[in-house]
Parts: sequence; C-alpha cells; structure tokens
Amino acid sequence: MARTPVKIFDPVCSQLAAKISEADRHMLMQLSKRGHRMIVLSCGTANLSEGTLQKAGLNDCFEFVAGNRFEIKNGQIDGMTLHIPNPADKVRFSGRTTDRTRWMRGRRRWLYRYPAAGLG
Repeated sequence: MARTPVKIFDPVCSQLAAKISEADRHMLMQLSKRGHRMIVLSCGTANLSEGTLQKAGLNDCFEFVAGNRFEIKNGQIDGMTLHIPNPADKVRFSGRTTDRTRWMRGRRRWLYRYPAAGLG
C-alpha cells in the first residue's frame, strides 16, 4: 500500500458507510444523545474507521477511534503504525480486564456490551 494516494479512502469509506443501516445509525445517535460514551477499537485501520463514521454521519457519536494507522506523507500512504494488531489487544487497550469484559456474538462480528447503555 506504500505510495497509494490517500484519496483511495473516500470510495472505500463511502461503500462501508452505505452498509450501516438507518436503524443502526438511529440507535447510535440515540445512545450518543443520551450521554453514553462510545469508542471504536479496531484491529483494522483507524483511518478507514474515522472516514466511514464521517461518511455515515456518525463521527460525533464516538469519543475516539483507536486502531492501526496508515502514516500519510505528501498525500500518500507512507507506512503503518500498529496500535491494535490483534483482538486481545483491544481489551488491553481499553484498560479492561477479561474478568470485567463481556462479549456477545453480533452479526458476523464481536460487539462489546455496555451495561450502562442498556445493552448489557
């Protein structure tokens, strides 16, 4: 991916954002409006997560996005910094222990359950 122009993110983020249903968008916005603190921890790239949330109109719903990050230089991908290379790193990154972390099986992905958000 080195030397790939960063403009490649736009169509990919648009395609990913289109997969977020209106019902899911509404739910996330409602949780945010109710004061629930939400974050994104991804083994993928934070750049794509941030772009996807922005295209979906959801970027203001999340306090922060953490993940591996493409390093950009002169409008091109120049490398990658790994912050969360493995799923287990999400737990360590969040500062939670596995004793306090509860997981549920979601639609083809693992979702963290937030008891305070009424989802736990």
